[in-house]
Amino acid sequence: QQHYDSPYPVTFELKNINRTLKLKDCTGNLHTQFAGLKKNIAKPLIKVSCAKPRWSITLAVRVYLYKDVLTLKQATPKNTLLQITEVQISKQDVSLLRKGYFENYQQIKQFQLKRALAANTILTPNHFKKNIMVKVGQVITIENNSPLLRVKMTGKALNNGGYGDIVKVKNLSSGKIIQATVIQNGMVKVFQ
Repeated sequence: QQHYDSPYPVTFELKNINRTLKLKDCTGNLHTQFAGLKKNIAKPLIKVSCAKPRWSITLAVRVYLYKDVLTLKQATPKNTLLQITEVQISKQDVSLLRKGYFENYQQIKQFQLKRALAANTILTPNHFKKNIMVKVGQVITIENNSPLLRVKMTGKALNNGGYGDIVKVKNLSSGKIIQATVIQNGMVKVFQ
């Protein structure tokens, strides 16, 4: 079951209705029921049935789900680290976006484009490569935030990671191996 959270209403369009079909007017209640997906959530099949007179038909429906998502303001070259001034929020149909989408700049601010993109392209996760901000063997800063105390110490990265990745780090003071989240170049944070 999927939840749709958007200020825009869901819209539907009936597809390929057989105009030669002669169904009698339904004098009772019409019942509708989900009958499956053709390809994805945007193209469900809906069974409509009538009890009096008895008939049923399965219809293909096109569903449009609109959300405010990030798009490019202008054509942008490969390997660009996007700035907030290069993106815009625009209302787009997201029902066919199988790879996902982004709703705010914070979600992409540390990512680099894999390839050149045209203006007004909806930004999706497969458009980006993560910038490696912590490299194996690199001496880095470990920040430990607790409600009462903030401590910074030196550590050594045991694997590579980009923004938001969880990496293993060796604390050079204690020798302990911990897991921490990459928060910027050469810095990780332990959350408690």
